[in-house]
Amino acid sequence: MNFDDMEFSDVIRKNIRKYRKKCDLTQSQLTEMINYSADYICEIESSTKNKTFSLTVVTRSAKVFGIPPYLLLKK
Repeated sequence: MNFDDMEFSDVIRKNIRKYRKKCDLTQSQLTEMINYSADYICEIESSTKNKTFSLTVVTRSAKVFGIPPYLLLKK
């Protein structure tokens, strides 16, 4: 299975949104919990923006969601 950078980012972006909603969190609540701005999270979750993000966002988000980080990387 080969991923290009954009496809990989899209998987992570969709999973962050999915788990955030599954945990019944707003974007604002998530941003407070992982210490990033609301605009940043909004841009990460947006499918129309080409926002890059760090591994720190993935690991902090996973911790808030109570899941291992690899689940945010899984298609």
